[in-house]
Amino acid sequence: MNKTNSNIKEVHYWIYLFHYTAKKEYVNLIIKNNKPIKHKLLQIYKQCIKSLFNNVVSEFNKRKHHYKNKKLLQKIKWYTFISINFLLSLNTLFLPKAVLFSIIRMYANMRFYYLYKIYKAKKGKQKYNFFSGQTIESASDFRFTDDKIAKTNRQIDRSLRSVVMENRRQMKPAITDEEIGLQILAKGQ
Repeated sequence: MNKTNSNIKEVHYWIYLFHYTAKKEYVNLIIKNNKPIKHKLLQIYKQCIKSLFNNVVSEFNKRKHHYKNKKLLQKIKWYTFISINFLLSLNTLFLPKAVLFSIIRMYANMRFYYLYKIYKAKKGKQKYNFFSGQTIESASDFRFTDDKIAKTNRQIDRSLRSVVMENRRQMKPAITDEEIGLQILAKGQ
């Protein structure tokens, strides 16, 4: 559930941004190391390029049985998805952040459009569907807004744990089985 004032398309982008930013920062840490250039290049090869290739092969082997009897179009989509992920991960080594983040945003927006097209609830009860329009009033007290951030003085008050604890204090007691299940999920149990 989106607990910010940002739209779901932006939140979807953050998932990709966190992933590739972490890879970019790891490469930067290797480069900033005081070791000789030969050692840096060897470390980038072993820990970034070689492990990336091994992950792609592993992912391919793990899912190839699932796509074995699928139609050609589904197989092409899967191969394209694996290839794009590989190329994006590989480009984190070389591209500057501004260019890389622009490419990541385009990729995340394309993936969002694809997921939206497939999973948007067209009819029926889909109260908790990620793409269903949620009313702002229903969760306005639980949102972590810019105003709430400005009112916090300590960094610990901005932590996820503090936000979750504050939201738990505001929740009404659960009555139905569905509400009890949601509260269990909210508590992380």
